[in-house]
Amino acid sequence: MALPMPPKTYPYVTLAVLTALNILNYIDRNMLLGVQPLVQKEFKINDAQTGLLTSAFFVCYMCAAPVIGWMGDRFPRKNIVLFGIAIWSGFTLLTWLVRDYNQLLFRHTIVGIGEASYATIAPTLVADLFPVERRGRMLSIFYLGLPLGSALGILLGGPLGSHFGWRVPFTRVPAGACLLALARAGARPDRSLRHHAFAGTLHGGGPDSQSSFHHCMPGDGHVHLCRRRSSGVDTHLPASGAGHVGVQGGHRLWAHRSH
Repeated sequence: MALPMPPKTYPYVTLAVLTALNILNYIDRNMLLGVQPLVQKEFKINDAQTGLLTSAFFVCYMCAAPVIGWMGDRFPRKNIVLFGIAIWSGFTLLTWLVRDYNQLLFRHTIVGIGEASYATIAPTLVADLFPVERRGRMLSIFYLGLPLGSALGILLGGPLGSHFGWRVPFTRVPAGACLLALARAGARPDRSLRHHAFAGTLHGGGPDSQSSFHHCMPGDGHVHLCRRRSSGVDTHLPASGAGHVGVQGGHRLWAHRSH
């Protein structure tokens, strides 16, 4: 069920959810480093085999990322993000069923596809929500997930693994990721408010008439506004399929459908 939000609130709620998912993403990626001694002891594997787990993950990640980026230009990006979350959460949960080294290697490799899907597309969703002058700050918040999640993955993995078994930490992160993914999928900017802002902008009225129009929220295939300076310098680049709908305050207005 969709949860309509005021257009001014929607970008920050979405940023918070995507940032939390990014933190969980890196916790999941680095959890294995915290429980490696326990894994080596159970499966009786050497350091080279342990290192292969991480190498296989990154090779799969590296190969999947360009393909996911190509898909992001052609298919709904929200669906790709949700697909990625489902893959890395699902295969992380399968850790509970792992009974030998080869199964763990396969699981860890496939997780690379899911994480590549999220890490490649999610930053573009953040970028679409904010004007150029604030985009860098918002992306810096999103990318806090890298150091914070990596540190938490290693710090939490070891103690949890020692007390409850090394598989247990891998069952906690996917549950949180699934809940956040559901919240992301269900959130929607309030259509009535968005349409009001749309109309106010076209007629030159309303408090947001001179803004960057990012309150006419992107996403979900609904029409929204961007503006392009008459001088040719883009304040907010229109996506493919954009159409010129008017000029106001020295700026061309563009309506387009987002992925």
